[in-house]
Amino acid sequence: MDATELAWRLALPCDADTHHLLHALAPLVRALPNTLRTYRTDDEQKTVSGAHVLPALVCGDRGEPARLADCHLDALDVLRHLPEAERPLVADVLARHLVQDADLLPAWVTRDLLVELIRNAPVSGAHRWAGLWPVLETYVSHEMGRADLTDKEVKVLVGHLRRYARSFTRSQDRLSQLLREAGSSRVWAAVDHGSGREVLEEARGLLHDIPAGERTPEAVIGLLRLARELGEGDWLTEHAEPLLLGLAPNELWRLRATDVDALMPVVRDAGLLSALQAVEAIWRRPQARTTPSP
Repeated sequence: MDATELAWRLALPCDADTHHLLHALAPLVRALPNTLRTYRTDDEQKTVSGAHVLPALVCGDRGEPARLADCHLDALDVLRHLPEAERPLVADVLARHLVQDADLLPAWVTRDLLVELIRNAPVSGAHRWAGLWPVLETYVSHEMGRADLTDKEVKVLVGHLRRYARSFTRSQDRLSQLLREAGSSRVWAAVDHGSGREVLEEARGLLHDIPAGERTPEAVIGLLRLARELGEGDWLTEHAEPLLLGLAPNELWRLRATDVDALMPVVRDAGLLSALQAVEAIWRRPQARTTPSP
């Protein structure tokens, strides 16, 4: 469908109401022209177009969970039937609304949405899908907690996690995903990264590959916390101080007292020791609050 030609034809009658509708539809006509002629027919033989489905999803009422689920399913079906070039934008809209509405959707609806969105992630730009992680983690953790879960179902759930992780290719995205997986014991057990030393060296390699100006304190501190959780004291002794020295003084405020417990025995730099003591004081001696030294 040619957007310019459609606009010209609709403008011919010079009808004000038609112009209002054309103006309202202009973003869809320009970016997603095939939504105007992609239709879905549900079990009740009700037919809706993609151009109807997307505004309906945006205007979905969280006070009506059943209707909201229908809006997501309508959008999912339209996504599956659009030409490949138009799927990324629709997938992006659907992903944002899934993050917002997941707490109201039935588990099977969430599953179907996640499977299709993960499948589209490599096309749509994986770095934009990190926001889906809380939904995926919650779904997988909930399902793995079922008493009647079969081995086959476990493999399917692990497959979801691995396909999601494979959609990240940049070093910063892969490291962030590794640290996200470390946020849940159930997920960490499912993905099975191997020995602690191997995981930490992989993560340190990813951190090293990130340009210095793009490394975040969350990544550095997350790596140190992962080493603590894995019980890799020797690795911390070797690498903790150089990693901490790469952080700006104000970034050390992101540490917590439990971080200090693991780091204090392996740090020798006087400035870092002072900063760690200041962090500990915030949590355990409130009256002695001070600013970490440079």
